[in-house]
Amino acid sequence: MKAAFALTDRELWGQSVGWFYMVIAQIEQSLDRCKAKHSALPKILASFDALRRTAAFEKDLKFFLGEEWRERLTTPPAVSSYVAHI
Repeated sequence: MKAAFALTDRELWGQSVGWFYMVIAQIEQSLDRCKAKHSALPKILASFDALRRTAAFEKDLKFFLGEEWRERLTTPPAVSSYVAHI
């Protein structure tokens, strides 16, 4: 039932997209740090550049939450904990 409600509420949907954004952005940042530290990884991870989603998430968040999406995005403790773990 909660998922059905989230699909009809723009703010709720935007918040949900934002939580995925936080995880994906952290994964991409972690991969970038690893690439800088290990000489073999840039070649291995080069194919993953086409899979980057951070910019697309930011565009979606601007649509759902507005220009001030960074200020409007709330982070549940579970998401914060998971992002810190990554």
